[in-house]
Amino acid sequence: IGTTSVIQSEQIVAALAEEGIKAELLNASPENAAREGEIIAQAGRAGIVTVATNMAGRGTDILLGGCPSTMSRIKVRSVLIDEGVINKEEAATLPPTPAEEYFPCPIN
Repeated sequence: IGTTSVIQSEQIVAALAEEGIKAELLNASPENAAREGEIIAQAGRAGIVTVATNMAGRGTDILLGGCPSTMSRIKVRSVLIDEGVINKEEAATLPPTPAEEYFPCPIN
């Protein structure tokens, strides 16, 4: 869903949430910057709703079906954090790990 402002995109995500629809938010807010590439890489997956301002993610391709390499990189990063390979200080500088339902199938 494309919007013309950060406020409008946040309002749409809130309205969708009230209806029980989870949506990824892609706008110019600093708190979204860390995950911008990951959100864009997965925007083409079936069942994923992405709300973006017109300029968010500019110059980046959206792959229909999502990007498997980005999804696997995110999962590996979360496993490395869980296993203590990446320490807490390093983990604090990384984008947040999405919930398990973010992944379309179990990745073991």
